[in-house]
Amino acid sequence: MDIEQRVRGPGAGLIQNKILLATGPAPARLDRSKYGGAQFGEAILATLGTTFFLQGNRGRTYVNGAAIEMGDNRRSGRIWLPGGLYFDVPENAAAVYIGTLRYTRNAFNDITAVQVRNEYQDAVNLFRAKYGSHTVLTKSLLRKIDPR
Repeated sequence: MDIEQRVRGPGAGLIQNKILLATGPAPARLDRSKYGGAQFGEAILATLGTTFFLQGNRGRTYVNGAAIEMGDNRRSGRIWLPGGLYFDVPENAAAVYIGTLRYTRNAFNDITAVQVRNEYQDAVNLFRAKYGSHTVLTKSLLRKIDPR
């Protein structure tokens, strides 16, 4: 995976092996001609293949899509990943687990599958090791937006 994620230029190390998830309070379609700006205003920058914890808002949050920087010395580019997901943070929850988001691609970097994996117990163990056992990690898995 490291070879695919090598990027060049100033600050490139900041986005190596990272995914930028565009989130927000409402569902939206990402404009692939615009990287950054308002559509990434409430973005989550995560390291690929890791479990992470962050502070967020209560209520519903939409995952509207994502981008991964790709490249090497010959070319660079971006893989755009679909969104169409959301998760809820209940009022009484101190912390929530939203699942592991797994994208599958083909040789042309077309996304062929999106899966939300439930690895809750592993996340609970990491959460307790980091924050102690006095806080409950509530399960609130990512769900697909109903297309109606």
